[in-house]
Amino acid sequence: VSRICTWRWTSVNITQGAKILNASIQVYTTWSQFGNVTVRFQNSSNAEPLGTNSYNISNRKKTDSTLWIKQENSGWIYSPNVSTVLQQVVDLPSWTSANSIVGMVQPNGTSNQIQPKTYESGAANAAKLVVLWETVAPDTTSPGFTVNPYNLTTTNQSVRINWATNESANYTLTIGLCPQFTGTNSFSNSTLAFSHNQSIAGLSNSTKYCVNV
Repeated sequence: VSRICTWRWTSVNITQGAKILNASIQVYTTWSQFGNVTVRFQNSSNAEPLGTNSYNISNRKKTDSTLWIKQENSGWIYSPNVSTVLQQVVDLPSWTSANSIVGMVQPNGTSNQIQPKTYESGAANAAKLVVLWETVAPDTTSPGFTVNPYNLTTTNQSVRINWATNESANYTLTIGLCPQFTGTNSFSNSTLAFSHNQSIAGLSNSTKYCVNV
């Protein structure tokens, strides 16, 4: 039977939302012979302990997978860079530093096997999750206009405002009577985009309005 090799690392010191630059699962094996195997993580912000009940591993929600190409040797073996799939875990809103991560390696077929040493056989040969990461500073700069707001379509009682931003952004547009900016109405869109437009109806004919985006 093709076994799923599974490890749980506790107290993983990675900040939520950090940028994973490089990550590798490193295991010490007495023997390994495999073609293409897949590497995944449990898609959980704090993976629960491993259990002995049926389907304890296979029923867990998983990240996308990374391919591990053929390798035949004993001693320490290293997975390819799995940063993209580990990133899915630390990007979870409820992930916090010191939570637990479960990693899984699944060979394809009965002839593809890994026989890793476990923590119980000696801490020195326990599987390692080696991660290089950096903290990403929050973006506190408001987007700028690459195309200033302009009136694309006008009728007697409606208008359509278009504009573009220098980064993907959402918006709130407010329209009111000039010059005091009274009687305002606001329109919001939470979808991130570079190009934006907002149609506004119910306006009064021959009336001057001001718009703030």
